[in-house]
Amino acid sequence: MLMAFQPNRNVTQLLGYCNDEYITEYHRHRSADNLLDLLEREEFAKYDTPSVRFGLCLNYVELLVFLHNSTHGIRVMCDSNDLYKTLSQLLVTVDLRLILNDLDALPEVIPPNFKIKCGHREISGDFVAPEQRWPFTNRPFDDNDMPSYDEKSDVWKIPDMCLHFLGNKRNVQTLIFHLLEIHRKCKIINSTHRAGAMDVIMEYKEIYRTLGLQ
Repeated sequence: MLMAFQPNRNVTQLLGYCNDEYITEYHRHRSADNLLDLLEREEFAKYDTPSVRFGLCLNYVELLVFLHNSTHGIRVMCDSNDLYKTLSQLLVTVDLRLILNDLDALPEVIPPNFKIKCGHREISGDFVAPEQRWPFTNRPFDDNDMPSYDEKSDVWKIPDMCLHFLGNKRNVQTLIFHLLEIHRKCKIINSTHRAGAMDVIMEYKEIYRTLGLQ
């Protein structure tokens, strides 16, 4: 998928390739699992603001909107079974923007009937969406009986990702309060009634304007 998405500002840029070896642009801030440590450094103190941190939330949802509405179909981020695995799929640019890096596991949802499964092994944990977990508690996991799902499984994870970016400092508590309702809609158990990534980005932008973040 890396070549298919070239060139695009949401994706790491491909510089060249030979057979199955790819050369991409270098990002010295590395992946997003290092991002909060980066913001804690003295030289980045001026960027450690509610505006920048919430901007990362916006940025992350923009990436999901891009994947869910791409010219190559509705794509789901399957390498996202826990918080830090998901963060490791993203690179941080010099201007502290998130871009997609690992594009190996982006299966396509084809409405209305063709959904996807992220691999053939059992997935567990609170981070993943309910529909990604084995639903039959009275018998062991069997991939043949595991129901498939769609891009709403990505939306379930948005609140956890955003709260990670925001951290727990006092200056973000008002912002977190304003996010409660849209985050509740991201966590609706029935994915049919769950918010979509586009719904989330629209609400995030409205909150950004309402709070006068700059």
